[in-house]
Amino acid sequence: MAKFFVRWHVENSMLAMPAAPEKDFETVLIDAKNGKKEDLHNGSMADWGQFGNGTDGYVLSDLDDAAALATVMNKYRPYITWDIHPVLGVDESMVIINEGTVTVRFH
Repeated sequence: MAKFFVRWHVENSMLAMPAAPEKDFETVLIDAKNGKKEDLHNGSMADWGQFGNGTDGYVLSDLDDAAALATVMNKYRPYITWDIHPVLGVDESMVIINEGTVTVRFH
């Protein structure tokens, strides 16, 4: 099963502008907060957190592929940008380590 680590970053230059003229910035923030809660509830995101600097954070996701996760993350544009990284669990890592060890011994 795929797992992903997303590092997100707030684009400060976008914070002064509302997403749409009819929305003020407070409304945009409330929409993002509610979207995050919805994504955590429906399983699109397994975890969400913010780093202490206030402009960066992370998302952990168990979605099946990076394209599905990018679709979820896209609703937070243009206020944040992100990098999606696939990650391996302990069992997957051990398989790779063991295969690498066997390859090294025989070559």
